[in-house]
Amino acid sequence: MRSTLEKMRVWACVGAFALSGCSGGLQLPRLPTGETLSMTAPSVRERSSFAVEPRPFVGPATYTAVGQCSYHQESSIPGTPPQETATITVRNVRDRLLVTMIGSSGTSTALIGIDGTLHSFNLIDANGVRRTQDNADALARRDAAAYQARSGPSAHIINSFASVYPHYIKRSWAPGDVVARLNSEDGVLWATHVYRGMTIHKGQAAALIDIVRLQPGSARLGPLVVGWALVDPATMAPLLFTLDSGFRVRIERIACG
Repeated sequence: MRSTLEKMRVWACVGAFALSGCSGGLQLPRLPTGETLSMTAPSVRERSSFAVEPRPFVGPATYTAVGQCSYHQESSIPGTPPQETATITVRNVRDRLLVTMIGSSGTSTALIGIDGTLHSFNLIDANGVRRTQDNADALARRDAAAYQARSGPSAHIINSFASVYPHYIKRSWAPGDVVARLNSEDGVLWATHVYRGMTIHKGQAAALIDIVRLQPGSARLGPLVVGWALVDPATMAPLLFTLDSGFRVRIERIACG
């Protein structure tokens, strides 16, 4: 299957992220596991607030159908609303799952396997342009070139749908396991999703996954945490998702019908 790394707006949610290096003069906090928290102050505070129990996740880490859920989104991506509410529904279609996302810009859909493998999609971006498996690669390369012309070679486009609904490469996890991988538009590994353990979010059990990358030229800092997800262990749907690298996006589930 061809790469599906694109700038896209998912349920009026996340888009493309321009990434830049960390300032050498910053003293950034670290997790007990050693990774540097390379995010804005609100994201660092929230990530540091979670009490994590480092125990295995027996899973299975497979997506299941979910009724219509509402989400609150905050975004600093230019051209997107700073705050809005959107809905997501996940339903069974034979041996796959259809994810339907409705936001202010329209309706997007994606067909995934139970492990998150992305089979097909029809997603609307921040400019109202449809992104499908037929045009996504070319548009991603175009957008990456535009970002790099302004911000330098460290700027990339990532698959924002795959960051929120990743393809899980393992069905049971131990703390520290890499459970998913996220590539940039050039097919190069940009970040890994690393399982940390279980926590409680607003009274509900959640699996905590950090988004970790090794920024080129930042070996002194080591691996950088640029986001995280709290995942519902029963359905693998996101309860809370933050990606904060160049632009900040925060998505939190409000309720499910």
